[in-house]
Amino acid sequence: MKNKITLLLLLFAISSIAQDITNNYLLVINAYNRYNTPQKALKYYNKNKLNTNNNIELQLSIGTTYYLIGDYKTATNIFIKANKLAPKKTYYKLAQCYAQLNKPEFSVKYLRRYLQLKIKKMQRTIKSDVAFNKIKHTQEWKNLWQEKEWYSKYDLMLEDAWYEYDLKHYNESLNILDKLNSFRKSMVEAYYLKALNYINIYEFKNALTSINTAINKRNKVAKYYNTKANIENKLKKYGKALKTINIAISLDSINIDYYFTQADIYLNNNNVTIAESIINSLVSIVPNFNTYLLAGNIFYTEKKYQDALKYYNKCILLNDSTPNIYMVRGDTFFNMFAYEFAEKDYTMALDFTPYNGELYYKRGLARKLMHKKYKA
Repeated sequence: MKNKITLLLLLFAISSIAQDITNNYLLVINAYNRYNTPQKALKYYNKNKLNTNNNIELQLSIGTTYYLIGDYKTATNIFIKANKLAPKKTYYKLAQCYAQLNKPEFSVKYLRRYLQLKIKKMQRTIKSDVAFNKIKHTQEWKNLWQEKEWYSKYDLMLEDAWYEYDLKHYNESLNILDKLNSFRKSMVEAYYLKALNYINIYEFKNALTSINTAINKRNKVAKYYNTKANIENKLKKYGKALKTINIAISLDSINIDYYFTQADIYLNNNNVTIAESIINSLVSIVPNFNTYLLAGNIFYTEKKYQDALKYYNKCILLNDSTPNIYMVRGDTFFNMFAYEFAEKDYTMALDFTPYNGELYYKRGLARKLMHKKYKA
């Protein structure tokens, strides 16, 4: 009886997760927008006859869709409507739209309002935004940046740290952040960036300390919990990681990244059935390399090798210069007793990483089972 109840609860959890993802229209539209398929977003929006009245998040999402399609007038009209409900969320979007319409006076007006906000994009991000290319030569644009210093020296230090992080100079970024924290302990984003740096140099315990500091100072930021969940996943604290990623999703249920994290944690925690349910939904929304790779890994763990092979093949069609994908596909062929194909994939992987002893061992084992004793 107890086993039946457990099974029913598991099936309910699986169906709920899958349903939540596929029926979350904001998640779907934002994902289409993010992966540069706005035509799909618009088709989905029209098919489901969604109503934007008094729905600020939907207005922002569909406005972004029209912007990405290049219909700047419609996008502007939608953002003006949204501005009445949530002005702070629309300043930057309206600045972009008016710049694309070559109306510098309106673009700068909204950008000025945006720059007055406490939390905003970095200066270099704004100045390098191609949306403003049409107005960068205008006097309005030049006057805006000469008007005052919109960023404090601490903001600019944080920007320098992000710049080093983007260049993968993780220790240099950490050095800047240490100096910054000695001046401004309250700068929460510095602790978040510290955590990201520590993750990339495999210092997961330091990363966890940093992200916990950020969360203690600002406990309603979804991306902090997503980062913490990824760290706990690396530290094999899967139970804690699941609780943490669920907090992230409760704070922001329309960011598709968090469902990837959730699926990966379920996979590592041997809840493969739930992981498969999530990834099947994600594949239908975001058919890209990372989604296919995670799907392949999930099906491989379930020993559904034909399904795993299907997704690994899709990965290679999208990117044939990633050595790891040849290794995992080789492992899949090996478990399907297709040793000749496994040998070829291990050889391909070795072309990229010729000093990988594990790959030589795997290829040798495949050759042995093919009775190629000398080569083995």
